[in-house]
Amino acid sequence: MKQLQNIHPKEYVKSAFTANGYDAVKQVEIITHCIKRFQTPTSEQLQAYSTDILMAVRNNDLSTAKTLYREGKFNCNACNRFGESILHIACRRGHLEMVQFFVEEVKMKVHEIRDDYHRTPLHDAFWTSKASPTVIDYLLRQPFVIELLLLEDKRGYTPLDYARSEDRSKWLHFFWERKQVLVPTDNTHSNNISNNNDNSNNNIRNNILLESEIGNDIDVDYYDSDDFTTSTTCSSNNSDDNNELIMTKSASEDVRTPSTKRQKLLIIG
Repeated sequence: MKQLQNIHPKEYVKSAFTANGYDAVKQVEIITHCIKRFQTPTSEQLQAYSTDILMAVRNNDLSTAKTLYREGKFNCNACNRFGESILHIACRRGHLEMVQFFVEEVKMKVHEIRDDYHRTPLHDAFWTSKASPTVIDYLLRQPFVIELLLLEDKRGYTPLDYARSEDRSKWLHFFWERKQVLVPTDNTHSNNISNNNDNSNNNIRNNILLESEIGNDIDVDYYDSDDFTTSTTCSSNNSDDNNELIMTKSASEDVRTPSTKRQKLLIIG
């Protein structure tokens, strides 16, 4: 049997959707529904994209972010003219409590948000030097976000294409644990989440972590959040010479990794 660690996490996710009754044709339908849910940034969102909230998000200053919200300085997913939002930045930086605040109190809807290159907050959660499993786990428990794992940006890359190759086996284990919930939200949330009256993160997570049905002959290493690679690959670059995202292929692995340049002069979170 093909060893699990030899499968790209993106392909494993697709296979899990298929095993759960959603073949390639149905996955195209899922993607179509995802695209219909996205909202165009409003003038209110553009006006709310201020230095104060940007610095609060970048520095993970939750207290200041809450104060700005109470004072009415922002009450939406503030974004720049390229659609990169404060939720994108919080996800990319792995700031769990900030992400929870935006979703639960400010009422941001993850599945309605993408930038002008069609990258969602889930894309950005993986596009970082050290992706946060807890942030990604939290995002996947929001309505219609599991489906975003299938969604490509304008470059043709899904969120998992942005995951570091060094972390491939760990993301395989992460999704192996969650394989039974890799189905469209209507099925997942109605059966596993919405009937649970306890809203604590741990109890909601326990509803998603289901027993594995894969045999013991598949080798998957256990991990915790500290296992994920830290590097400077995704550090910011201030040069304006090339605003396109340059994708490079590793000589040893068929894996795409982003360069240090973010297209469209987006502010690096």
